Amino acid sequence: MSQVFGQLGLVFLVGFLLPIFPWFPIRLAFLIPLVATSVHPVAVALSAAVGASIGTIPLYAVSWRLRDTRTVERWRHQRWMQKLLKWLAGRMFVSIFLFALLPLPDQVMSLAGGLERYPVWRLALAFFLGRLPYFLALGFLGSTNREVIEGAWRHVLAAFGV
Repeated sequence: MSQVFGQLGLVFLVGFLLPIFPWFPIRLAFLIPLVATSVHPVAVALSAAVGASIGTIPLYAVSWRLRDTRTVERWRHQRWMQKLLKWLAGRMFVSIFLFALLPLPDQVMSLAGGLERYPVWRLALAFFLGRLPYFLALGFLGSTNREVIEGAWRHVLAAFGV
């Protein structure tokens, strides 16, 4: 049982760190199917989605704070940015959801949400709802192809001499 919580904690931690550090070496697209071979895929997907949703909040907070700086104010008053922000104003939840659902750089939407002072709970909810189907698909992919993934993982470990 403790091994299951350790694996779910690892998925949560990686999901939390990826939005903050995009260059983090472990990707959830590889980790979720691997962990889902031994843990229920719904639990893995929920853990990753909660971690990824909470992980977007620090970048949101930074952009919230930077909104009032002179550089950002000049940037926000450019014509193209005014059009973009006006378009996003009524569609922020859907935009965040789509960026989270599709393999797009969702850090952009964390920044936009902070700059526009979008409510943090809505931002986290949109990220959670957008990431969950993607992570569920990865989890079920891993659980249904258990032998293939475990065999590939053994070959990777053997290549590194482990």
